[in-house]
Amino acid sequence: MNAWGVRALPHFVYRLFDEQGALLYVGMTRDFDTRLIAHLSTTMPLDSRVSGWRDIHARYHHHTIDAYPNWVAAKAAERATIAAEEPEVNWQFNPKGRALAKATGRTAVTA
Repeated sequence: MNAWGVRALPHFVYRLFDEQGALLYVGMTRDFDTRLIAHLSTTMPLDSRVSGWRDIHARYHHHTIDAYPNWVAAKAAERATIAAEEPEVNWQFNPKGRALAKATGRTAVTA
């Protein structure tokens, strides 16, 4: 299936939380299980300029998942969620996060 065909399939927006319920990260995927494994993998590159991945490894406790009919709907929901909820690790679509990225000289984590 080509990329356009995949975009027509259901997609998911997920939120990763720490034990206290603080929102760490919001992302979008077609395959949540594989994506979560990638986020939590100890083999994922953990460049110190990329803020947040070490936090996710250490602090992840639970998640929520919302289903959308296609990529377009999920991407719109992901952007709106990041802008409204300001997760700690997302800097894309998050004005507060972009300011922190600039102040710390780190690279933004993008979904």
